[in-house]
Amino acid sequence: MRKFIHLLIFVCFLSAIAVIWVRHENREQIIELHYIYEERDNLNIEWQRLLIELTAMSRYDQLENWARANDSMQAPDEEGVVFFNAQQASDTEREVSQ
Repeated sequence: MRKFIHLLIFVCFLSAIAVIWVRHENREQIIELHYIYEERDNLNIEWQRLLIELTAMSRYDQLENWARANDSMQAPDEEGVVFFNAQQASDTEREVSQ
């Protein structure tokens, strides 16, 4: 009878340790699951940004193709492009307004 009581106490002790271990593992897996959800959300955000970028590029290409086909428009050559810095732009605006 005494051995049975000792065996029962030992089994209860092992059961308590098993419960503690399972709860610990459960908490670790919940934390990992939250990291996975966060990564999924970040990937969804990146995917949406890429779709927006693709749409914008597609629209630009469509506009460029339409302009070339319908109106015979073309991008200017390097010689036809003039760059102004901020000082030159403000001087030019003053000359035009006078």
